[in-house]
Amino acid sequence: MFSIYLAIGLAIFLLAFSLLYLILYIKDVKKGKYDISIIKKKFKKLRLSRKKKRLLKSFNIILNTLAIVLIIFLESMILISNNILPSKYQLLVVTSDSMAYKNEDNTYLDENNLNNQFKTNDLIIIEKVSSYDEINLYDIICYQDSNQLVIHRVIDNSSNSYFITKGDANLNSDPIRVSFNQVIGKYTNFKIENIGEFILFTKSIDGICLFIDLLMILASYLICDEITKKENLKRLKYLEDLFKDKTNYYVNSYQGCIQINNNNIVKTDLTKKTNTTEIIEIKEENNE
Repeated sequence: MFSIYLAIGLAIFLLAFSLLYLILYIKDVKKGKYDISIIKKKFKKLRLSRKKKRLLKSFNIILNTLAIVLIIFLESMILISNNILPSKYQLLVVTSDSMAYKNEDNTYLDENNLNNQFKTNDLIIIEKVSSYDEINLYDIICYQDSNQLVIHRVIDNSSNSYFITKGDANLNSDPIRVSFNQVIGKYTNFKIENIGEFILFTKSIDGICLFIDLLMILASYLICDEITKKENLKRLKYLEDLFKDKTNYYVNSYQGCIQINNNNIVKTDLTKKTNTTEIIEIKEENNE
């Protein structure tokens, strides 16, 4: 229960912090507190070669793609951990090593080239079956035994009324005769190794809360980044209108002063700060 309250608290904090950050940042941008930084970025981009621009663009695309993939992956893991699959299939996490290796006494394994073993913490997919005849000799089935699920290989199906099963690593067959009504499904030979512990964690309250918080952090970052970029572009357009007809000028602002000549930054002086941004044109006769 504590985890749920913690997740809700963190989500509320992230929303409040993101909103406050955006309000203060937008306010400061409009006041001109970041004008020097915005202008520097503009001229830095102008100096970049086409090749570097393409590399930078590609890098940004890769970062955004990775962020989207991470979101999809986290959401998929939550769905997988809750068995959101077509009704014919079921995901199971292996909880024992009874099928982890071939016991040398089980000679039928090598004789029939049966190499589809799995171990603890592997994630496997079980396919539901509708009749006794769909299960063949040496298929691996999952069946219900009291309150637990058992995933073992069929070593005898000759009775037409029950199955005899055995773990590949076990010396003895299972003590019960498995009726078809007990069968959950048969192994599809699809597995993902060593991911079961992670899946079990995602099914827990702590895991679900953690992933929700991670998604909130990622979403907050992406939203804040997009909004700040838009505000910076708006401010840059305003500044460009001020110096669009000038080639040699100073920009004085909260952050200091820079001199620009023919789209190049000549010098920067961060000690000369003003409360408002102003553009001072340098006439040719006053050029230093």
